Amino acid sequence: MSKKIAISFFVLILIIVIGLLWQKNNIIEYLEIKKFESMTVTTENYNIIDNSSGKFLVNKKDRLELMVPTGWSTQFGIDMMSSASDDKIVLYSPNFNYFPASGCIAQVMIRRLDENKNNFRSQSVDQIKTTLNDYNEMGPTEGYSMAIISVDKLEALQTIHILEDKNKKTISIEIPTLNRVYYFEFVLFSQECNQQFDNLLDTVKIK
Repeated sequence: MSKKIAISFFVLILIIVIGLLWQKNNIIEYLEIKKFESMTVTTENYNIIDNSSGKFLVNKKDRLELMVPTGWSTQFGIDMMSSASDDKIVLYSPNFNYFPASGCIAQVMIRRLDENKNNFRSQSVDQIKTTLNDYNEMGPTEGYSMAIISVDKLEALQTIHILEDKNKKTISIEIPTLNRVYYFEFVLFSQECNQQFDNLLDTVKIK
């Protein structure tokens, strides 16, 4: 009888241990999800503000402000290919179209860094400089270029891809700060978009 009790007791302890380990794994997974969510800046953090100076895209919590080019539209929660994405906002010109290609479109996204200044999907300032150094060591590539530029007095990595039609190109900008990385993606289908691109970047303020 005592042997049966001992076996039952052992099985009970085993079940409890397995249950605690399963619960621990669930808690760890839950905390990782929450950490990931805290590093993702969703569209609810943004507002459109219209005033006498123009229309502005503003994220006070993440300290970003930029002016929406005159006549452009904005859409929250989609990416540049119109796929649902709750961490992205697109801005596009009145004549924008993929088919046939015309006009200009921009995409805005922010990633927060954790307490160790990391985000597995983002590069730090040093990593960006390493990326640029690696690119410079490889030498120039036709239709592709990288450079460090200044946006609101902050160092940023600019990557340009020239499309088959040399009047058309994509530009990505990464602006790393101490606790965030700001991303801007642009698709420019006409020469006039170049000026719109420069004007938009000139209005970016990271406070």
